[in-house]
Amino acid sequence: MRVSGVAARASVAYAGDRAFVAVSTDPRVRALGIDAERRRAPVRDAAGYDGLFAPEVPPSVRSWTRVEAVLKALGTGIRRDPRTVRPSGTRRRWRVSLEDADIIGWDPHVARGFRVSVAARVGDPGVPSGRSRR
Repeated sequence: MRVSGVAARASVAYAGDRAFVAVSTDPRVRALGIDAERRRAPVRDAAGYDGLFAPEVPPSVRSWTRVEAVLKALGTGIRRDPRTVRPSGTRRRWRVSLEDADIIGWDPHVARGFRVSVAARVGDPGVPSGRSRR
């Protein structure tokens, strides 16, 4: 999502009766994604997460919000196989390195009962596509 008239990137997620928004004015952020989920959702929890994650990614609400935030930052949504997204790191800072993108992320503190993850596709603003320069 682009914000008209402002040099910013934005993303929005809905969970229950709440909306969560992430905004960045950092020129290195080429795309932004946010995902939010209720910590407990009986239907989702009963269905589980079988087949949604790579083997090394623990099946959890936190893992799902991270994966979904990355897919939003990539602009693909679930058209891209979620099993290709392998977040690693801590709650404060995690990352995903893909062949076509570098993503940094974090899990902000939010309203009780929700998990939220934010992912930023980063790169040199002078590089039009592909991986960032090192």
